[in-house]
Amino acid sequence: MRIATIAARTFAPIAAALCLFAPAAARAAACQQITATLTFGPTPYNVYNLADTTQAGTITYKCPPPLAPVVSLSASANGAYRPRQMTSGANTLSYEIYFDAGMTAVWGVGGDSQAVPSGGGTTTVQMYGRIFAQQDAAVGAYSDIITVTFNF
Repeated sequence: MRIATIAARTFAPIAAALCLFAPAAARAAACQQITATLTFGPTPYNVYNLADTTQAGTITYKCPPPLAPVVSLSASANGAYRPRQMTSGANTLSYEIYFDAGMTAVWGVGGDSQAVPSGGGTTTVQMYGRIFAQQDAAVGAYSDIITVTFNF
């Protein structure tokens, strides 16, 4: 089993942008061109809105066959998991990342890891984010760090 860890950063000001980055230096030897993005916006997060703020993003990678990666997304930098938390100073904003469009399968670690396809070419898989509604969050620039791990 090969394990490749890609550090990913997430950002989400209450204006709500969440981005994942996979730096080139952390890429696995077996996989190439790994990128991940998830952005909430352009509408700012509204603490009075009754509906969750949701958005789709992608993870794009290139793994040679016959590798069949299982991808894990870590807990938040502050250790929060199910739900994760973005922070702005001492303030938090709870959110989650899902594997499915119905947002029923949390994409995380262990049993929450997800098998993704690999055919040798560039592959893109969807991920889905949700900032939960009606959180008493202070105005600010919220951020988090997520590690994306490819297991073979």
